[in-house]
Amino acid sequence: MKSRVYIETSIISYLTARPSNDLRVVANQNITIDWWETMAPRFDLYISEFVVVESGLGDPDAAKRRLALIDGIPELEVTDQARELGQALITEGPIPSGAEVDAYHIAVGMASNHQLFVLPRN
Repeated sequence: MKSRVYIETSIISYLTARPSNDLRVVANQNITIDWWETMAPRFDLYISEFVVVESGLGDPDAAKRRLALIDGIPELEVTDQARELGQALITEGPIPSGAEVDAYHIAVGMASNHQLFVLPRN
């Protein structure tokens, strides 16, 4: 059985973005592409509703590329417990209130890693 990996939206963005002129962004794009090509096949990949929503935002052409990339990746059901964990990361933890979606990504990733709060949707 392969290990499960939760794919957050920034991975999808780096994979589908046009090449950047910013050296740091180029480095991130290259590392992400390399991981996707060499390592991703070794894992069962999952996304969440948050990845779907974020991938559909912004420039329509870029959104189309992001949504095409995630098509077919199983979407985890985000339970109330995972949402509560995300809220706790904001109210009691290190995540600022302006980064609510990031808190939910962390909560879903933590929950899926420990298989506590999320199940693949049918």
